[in-house]
Amino acid sequence: MKAKINRSLLVLAFIGLFTHHSRGQQDPQYTQYLYNHNIVNPAYILSEGGRLNAGLLYRAQWVGVEGSPRIINAFGQFRLNERMQLGLSLVRDDIGSGALLEDNLYADYAYILPMGGESSLSLGLKAGFTFFNSDFTGISFDENTIDPTFLDPTSEVFPNIGAGMYYTNKNFYVGFSALNLLNARHLDQSEGVVNRGREEVHYYLTSGYTFDMLPSVFSLRPSVLARGVRGAPMILDLNLNVVLYDRFEVGMGYRTSESFLSMINFRLSPRLRVGYAHDHTVNNLGGFGSSSHEVFLLFNIDFKGSADSEPPLDAIDERP
Repeated sequence: MKAKINRSLLVLAFIGLFTHHSRGQQDPQYTQYLYNHNIVNPAYILSEGGRLNAGLLYRAQWVGVEGSPRIINAFGQFRLNERMQLGLSLVRDDIGSGALLEDNLYADYAYILPMGGESSLSLGLKAGFTFFNSDFTGISFDENTIDPTFLDPTSEVFPNIGAGMYYTNKNFYVGFSALNLLNARHLDQSEGVVNRGREEVHYYLTSGYTFDMLPSVFSLRPSVLARGVRGAPMILDLNLNVVLYDRFEVGMGYRTSESFLSMINFRLSPRLRVGYAHDHTVNNLGGFGSSSHEVFLLFNIDFKGSADSEPPLDAIDERP
């Protein structure tokens, strides 16, 4: 039986991935980006050497729309010493239950420049491969919905790189990064018809501050993420999180012209944190699916400390 997928969703997917007349946001977006920060900036660093920070994240976008995006993200970071950190990430972006499937496997390297006190500046490089597959043979279309050229299954692999910088001190951080620097193309030509889709450069600016209202009891953490890509409006995530006893965190935010955000997470043990986020869509897509859901698990191992010792907060989440 052929799958039936919402036509508007597929139109959005093709605009973002295939056409050369239009540009759109191509890379997955995250509400809890503070907990997988190295996905958007390879220069992001942990606070001390000898730590392994690893996590799993699952995002179901536009729930209620058949064939809507599903994102699985596995990531890890290990700070070798005072000057170097390594990272690894795997992101699977699935639209249409396999109709459009993209796997991204990337490694990160960050070099850290101490700047006195608790301040540092790090420079990062991200490099790896994207495995792109499309297969619409099991999906029914109206004959005027899409160019039949795209109905042929496609499988491609292409390399890409990204770079970033990240400054942090005790209570403040700011980072800038650029991903997809090679502008890798896919579906360049098929059956004599040129149909160019390519990975546009994505720019990310992140910043945040921690206000220790009552140290170790109550903190406020405002943060902002700005995302930009050619041909699409800049998107801002504006968040405010409240942290209680370094164990419980709740926050709210707004993604410009798109959705209201809410999030919550708990430290279940010294080595494990679990979190959930909800997006309530307020733009035109709200008519198709008004909610997106995100869950994550974050693990921490301190190879230098005791297995039972309580790690500082920034050892298992964002900095600061």
